[in-house]
Amino acid sequence: MSRGPLNLLIDMLAGACLLTMVATGYVLRFPLPPARNHTHELWGLSRYDWGYIHSWASLGLLLVLIIHLVLHWEWIVTMIRHRFACFQGGGANAGRHAGLVTMAVFVALAALFVLATHFGVRE
Repeated sequence: MSRGPLNLLIDMLAGACLLTMVATGYVLRFPLPPARNHTHELWGLSRYDWGYIHSWASLGLLLVLIIHLVLHWEWIVTMIRHRFACFQGGGANAGRHAGLVTMAVFVALAALFVLATHFGVRE
């Protein structure tokens, strides 16, 4: 499969996951809010079932976005390399350094989020 149709497929999957997340998020917030009696259902699904769908749609979107980043990694590294002076003029290693710094920033942000959510939980 060439890059064009593959990118279109990935983008369509990302859009479907995003729309599913928005729709289920709406259902969880408005028609079936947390304070409601747990016997309420919408179209035969409980709040728990809607949350399950919402979670899987979120994980699906994460997976599709990771694939999207992999497919566009060369472009991302090139843009970062050209935008930041510290990566210019380094030859072949400049692209590698830009990629490593970009990956480190993504990992650091994810780690900070995990720490913030872990230590932010209260009874």
